[in-house]
Amino acid sequence: MRAALLDFDGLILQTEASGYASLQAIFAARGVTYQLEEYIQIVGTTNSVLDPFDLLARRTGRTEDRAALQTERSAHEERLNAHLAPLPGVVTLLDQADALGWKLAVVSSSSHDWVGRHLVRLGLFARFATIVARGDAPQVKPAPDLYREALRRLGITASEAVAFEDSYNGSLAAKRATLHCVAVPHALTRGQDFSHCDRVVDSLADVDLATLAV
Repeated sequence: MRAALLDFDGLILQTEASGYASLQAIFAARGVTYQLEEYIQIVGTTNSVLDPFDLLARRTGRTEDRAALQTERSAHEERLNAHLAPLPGVVTLLDQADALGWKLAVVSSSSHDWVGRHLVRLGLFARFATIVARGDAPQVKPAPDLYREALRRLGITASEAVAFEDSYNGSLAAKRATLHCVAVPHALTRGQDFSHCDRVVDSLADVDLATLAV
């Protein structure tokens, strides 16, 4: 192996918790509820039948302007994410990759603006050879398209890379791209099915890239 492909939300930065909290707040302000099992289905993808704003309209019986709802959601998330630090093991893993001469990429279903802004704030943007995000391939996760685009950009094959994912949708995308996949579930995704993954760890701090390369 000579490359590590990392998801962003929930793996590098715990934005999934703030994403869920933000949607809960929007629903609660309108007298309805939003459940974790509903949020879990959209983690790692933007392609879901459980679109939260569609659910909100069904539960309240009224349709609101989506742009206004997205602005409200973003404001919630920005407040919660402003002081987040990289998750445990992230920087160490990047250092390991550099020491081994591995290429690094972020592969995310989120937008370039979202991923890029956070990576710049964290001082991690320059650590990655490429960032593959929504819009860079025909379909987002769980389709394999984003991962295949990352491999193309890095000039490597799937057998030469390992993917790190925190969600079912993301890990399924990695395996569909025939990648070795290490799942790193967190509090929100720990109950998801990762039986298709090659390894499941509690944290990136538990990962030794030199061992994976053997």
